[in-house]
Amino acid sequence: METTVKYMENLLKSSLRFLAFLIFVVVFSSFTLFLIRELFETSLLFDQIVIALVISFFILITILRVITVRNTKVMFSPKDVAICLLVSFFLLTSTLLNIDRSRSFYILSWVNNGQIKVVGNEIDLSRVMSDEASSSDGIKQRIREQESRGIIVSEGSILKLSAIGTLIYNVSTKLARIFKLNGWFGNLK
Repeated sequence: METTVKYMENLLKSSLRFLAFLIFVVVFSSFTLFLIRELFETSLLFDQIVIALVISFFILITILRVITVRNTKVMFSPKDVAICLLVSFFLLTSTLLNIDRSRSFYILSWVNNGQIKVVGNEIDLSRVMSDEASSSDGIKQRIREQESRGIIVSEGSILKLSAIGTLIYNVSTKLARIFKLNGWFGNLK
C-alpha cells in the first residue's frame, strides 16, 4: 500500500512538472512567433508558426544540452520538447489561423459592431464592407451555428454577443493585435 501511495505521489509530481514544462514551451514558442511577426510583416502566418516552432526546438534543445554538460540533472528529453512543441503547434494554428481567417470569427466582430441586423427572416449585411460578406448563405449558416452555441443572441431585429461571445471577441481582438493578424483587422470593416 505504501509503495502504491509513493508511486502515485511521484507520478503526480512528474505530471505537474511536465505540465509546467508544457506551459513554458507554449509560452516560449508563442513569444518566438511574436518576435518573428514583429520583424517580418507578412501574411504567411502558418509558415511563421512552423518557423517559430523549429527555432524554439533548436533553442530548447541547446539549453538542455548546456544543462547536461554542466552535470545538472535534466528532467526533460528532446522527445519531451518535441511533444510540447507539437501541442504548441496545434494551439497556435487552431487559434491564430482561425481568428485571422475564419468567417465565424469575423461575424463576431460584425455583430459586436452592430453591422448585422435581422429584417423579417432575412439577414441584412448592407453595413458590412468586407468581401467575406458576399456569401450571405455562409454568413446565415454561421450565425445560426453561433446562436445555437449561445455565442450570439437575437433580440428582435438586433443580434448581440452573449457574455461568452464577448469574451471570445475580446480575446480574439487582443491576440490579433499581439500577433498582427491582418486578416482579422481587414474584415472589421
